[in-house]
Amino acid sequence: MRQALMFLSVIAVSFSVIAQENKIDGKLIAAMNSASDSDFLGVIIELREQPQFSTDLSNRAEVLTYLQDFANSRQDSIRHLLMVNQSLGNVEVFRSYYIFNGLYTKCKKWVIESLSRLTAVSKLYLDEYTLVLGDENIGSEASPTVFRTSSSNYWWNL
Repeated sequence: MRQALMFLSVIAVSFSVIAQENKIDGKLIAAMNSASDSDFLGVIIELREQPQFSTDLSNRAEVLTYLQDFANSRQDSIRHLLMVNQSLGNVEVFRSYYIFNGLYTKCKKWVIESLSRLTAVSKLYLDEYTLVLGDENIGSEASPTVFRTSSSNYWWNL
C-alpha cells in the first residue's frame, strides 16, 4: 500500500512539472538556459482567464472600461508578487495590459519559474525584438526598422 501511494505521489509530481514546463514557451526556456542567475529576462505573461463579451461591442468606452475592470480584478495577486520581488531586486520592471489580460515583466529566472507555478498563468513568452526589412530597404543604404514584438502569430498584436 505504501509503495502504491509513493508511486501515485511521483506521478502527481511528474504531471505538475510537465504542466509547469508547458506554460513556459520554448524560446523562453532557451533564453533561461543561456542566462545566468543574475540576468533579467523580458517576459510576457498571458493569464488563463480571458474576458468573455456578452454585451454590445459598439460602445468603445464601455468595452475599454469592461476590459480594464476585468484585468484589474484578475491581476492583483500577480502584480503583488511582482511588486514584492521588485522591492527585493528580482524584478526590474513590470506593466499591466488590460487589452489581453496579461502583464510584461523583466525579471530573474527563478521569478519566471515561480510565475509558471501559478494557476492564473496560462503561458509565459519571451519578449523579443524582431528585425523587419520592408521593400523600401531593399537595395538602399537605409537602416532596417526594428519592431518590438513577441511573435507575429500572437492575437493581441503587441
